Amino acid sequence: MKQKLKPVCIGLRPRAEKPQAFVYSRVSTQDQLKSGLSIEAQKDAASLYFKAKIEPKGVEFGGCFIDAASARKMKFLERPAGHPLHYRLRRGDHIIISKTDRAFRRMSDCTFMMELWEEEGVIVHMLDVRGMDIDASTDLGRLIVHILGAFAEWERARISERTIEALRQSTKKRKPRPPGYKNQWPGYGWRYIRTKGGKRKRVPDEEERVVMQKIVKWKLAGSSWEEIYFHLLRYRVKTREGTEWSMQRVQRAFYTQLAVLAAEKSEQSALTPASAGSNVTQTQGPGTPDSCSSSASPDQAASSRESQQLSTTQA
Repeated sequence: MKQKLKPVCIGLRPRAEKPQAFVYSRVSTQDQLKSGLSIEAQKDAASLYFKAKIEPKGVEFGGCFIDAASARKMKFLERPAGHPLHYRLRRGDHIIISKTDRAFRRMSDCTFMMELWEEEGVIVHMLDVRGMDIDASTDLGRLIVHILGAFAEWERARISERTIEALRQSTKKRKPRPPGYKNQWPGYGWRYIRTKGGKRKRVPDEEERVVMQKIVKWKLAGSSWEEIYFHLLRYRVKTREGTEWSMQRVQRAFYTQLAVLAAEKSEQSALTPASAGSNVTQTQGPGTPDSCSSSASPDQAASSRESQQLSTTQA
């Protein structure tokens, strides 16, 4: 069971000797968190605002608190970076929020945090309203807080609706596949040609099969994937589409060729006993191996034994 975090009371802690300013931001996707593009943009905007309007008041920079995209459904005090930031705040500190919808998921959470920070003497700066200092104790501040929170919640709902509608329309516009539809990809070692009647025919691609056989030979000899890739790249070996061989294509071609070799070996082993049995039947015929190896009849064999015994007795 998930443990809920309790709000930290800022007012009971002593005020810092020198106020600090903290930046809070959240990325919208995991790719932005890895690349850092969205983070850098929000940091640059917050840094410019801090140097222009907050630093001249004698406020120090306290640092940045960044949440991942997975925190978008959490309340501010339950977020991995939101809760530590709230714990660091002292009376007289500043918090810079790049965008309202990145800090608060719903209007109720936005209103609650704004009122809490106003009671504890924390100054909030919203950069998506041109860095306006919002004082939630005034009527104008409350109005702006409610407008921003409501608009952010409405915008997220609209984005979700547009996404669902776009997926629904793309599904409707998708043309059904005709009867007898086949995949356009012929497979490694194969290619399509057009017959005289205009139909497609799948035929072996001998050039690609030669490359596949070499890839298997190099790999079984101990070469790495990188060595094989750079070897093909160095000698400008192209695919049937005219592009360079990628690392992924080299690996897939290797395993495809191994499967082909295994299938051919199993077919040969399945045909070998039947062919051997037919050869034995034709050459040997019925009887024991000794009798089959001799071309003489049984009567001739008996007379030869009698003559041998007679010669032994005379001797």
